[in-house]
Amino acid sequence: PLSDIARLQNEYDISKKITSTSIVKVYKVEEFQRMPVLVLEDFDGESLQNLLKGLKKIPLMTFLQLGIQLAEALSDIYNSSVIHKDINPNNIIVNMSTGITKITDFGIASLLSNERKGMTSVQLLEGTIHYMSPEQTGRTSRPVDYHTDFYSLGITFYQMITGVLPFKAMDELGIIHCHLAVEPVPPHKVNSQIPQVI
Repeated sequence: PLSDIARLQNEYDISKKITSTSIVKVYKVEEFQRMPVLVLEDFDGESLQNLLKGLKKIPLMTFLQLGIQLAEALSDIYNSSVIHKDINPNNIIVNMSTGITKITDFGIASLLSNERKGMTSVQLLEGTIHYMSPEQTGRTSRPVDYHTDFYSLGITFYQMITGVLPFKAMDELGIIHCHLAVEPVPPHKVNSQIPQVI
């Protein structure tokens, strides 16, 4: 479909604007079996989502090491005037043997200067609802900027350290309400082995 082609082209174009070793490199867009595909860097990693399935939660020292790399990656992305808009464990690739962590999937990313604010239908939301910042839902007066990626990273950190997402609800509107109005249970209250400072 045309939307898939546009996402691939957007990912290619946006990734070329980012100067960072902390994102998965996109080498080119080419055709494979009459379909456009991206040729990506392979550093023998797997998604953080897969790692979390196997481990449930990440050991504290590993969490801190990965967290530092991810914060630095978002800083590089922001310094390139790009908003990722879909930070979540599926878009974080980790090689546990080397410790290298990179962010991928810039399909819905945008340049900071191209963002607009306003109400958005739930069906038109871009991103992954459980990791979406309040401003990304279109239900606040705040513009979508680099804060949105750091919010999504915070949700990801919460899941990494506790093994669960901070918000549960019956449907997508319930999750959006939680992002807007509910304070998550502090991680040390989910698991007493997590230091309160975390």
